[in-house]
Amino acid sequence: MNTAQKLLVERSLRRLGYLLVGVFAALMSWGLFRLAINPSFTLERFVDGILDTEDAALVVWPPLIAGSLCVWFSAFMKAGRSL
Repeated sequence: MNTAQKLLVERSLRRLGYLLVGVFAALMSWGLFRLAINPSFTLERFVDGILDTEDAALVVWPPLIAGSLCVWFSAFMKAGRSL
């Protein structure tokens, strides 16, 4: 792979990572907003929902994990390129 291709992959991974972390932040913000405006939605129910695999855990956590890995891989590639 030449330098331009490595740079393209690095930048793409970084942008995808930031996008996925942003999706996680948006999902959490939406849940907290829903918690604030809905009196029947309790904090216990919110926490149970984001941790329970039958409820929302499989929707909420993968963007954070995948986004963090993408950002880490882009930093790893950048460090390898700078040597």
